[in-house]
Amino acid sequence: MSSFGSGGIPVSCTEAPDGRILVPEWYYGGTYSNRLEIFNADGSDSSTFVEDFGYGGSAVYRGADILVSSFYGKIERYSNSGQHLGVFASANLSGCGPIVQDFAGNIYRATNAHGVDKYDSAGNFLSYIYAHSFADDLEFFGGNLYVASGSSAVKLSTSGAVVQTFSVGTGRIDQLAVDNQGFLYAATNSKQLFKFAPDGTNLGVLATLPARCSSLIIQHSAVPEPASILALGGLALVAIRKRRR
Repeated sequence: MSSFGSGGIPVSCTEAPDGRILVPEWYYGGTYSNRLEIFNADGSDSSTFVEDFGYGGSAVYRGADILVSSFYGKIERYSNSGQHLGVFASANLSGCGPIVQDFAGNIYRATNAHGVDKYDSAGNFLSYIYAHSFADDLEFFGGNLYVASGSSAVKLSTSGAVVQTFSVGTGRIDQLAVDNQGFLYAATNSKQLFKFAPDGTNLGVLATLPARCSSLIIQHSAVPEPASILALGGLALVAIRKRRR
């Protein structure tokens, strides 16, 4: 395991297609403020910009811009250099929640009020696609959405149809990640990291984390499979290297 960070309180982490890691942080530097810190795949700093986006939920890199979900009930747009480009979406939003993008450019946002919201690439609200009381985390992989809700993770089509369900049995799933082979990883409130086969089989606990996880990603583009798993908890990112078999 290894870790990297710079003293702020990281809220989530997202991998960009080029392997960089986007980390929205709550940061105290004389006055309360926030920032988005970007790391290279090897953990070195790439760039940092500060903006009052509230206790940010997560970020999506779209090439021409970066979207950051905001505690203030908005999804904000920024240039790659950190210039604020305005509000991407504000309809039906409250608090901060994870956001992901599908192949068509649509944006999905997990909420603690009505499940998952869907927006088009311009920020127009389209529909609720998973009408449950809450969704703790959200991933997009292989044309499907993965939603963490309670002790289960639900695999959905982009229209909201249930494809498959994964369960850790007891406890609550905080964070999800999917690797290139379709294996699902679920970090729980008991600091355990579970692994599931693509057919839904629970393969047991892969690792016990040093702190409760607030973000979990697979570094797909950093190295060929087996890739690194980044677990964000406390004040650092913890990198768990999968062993070759």
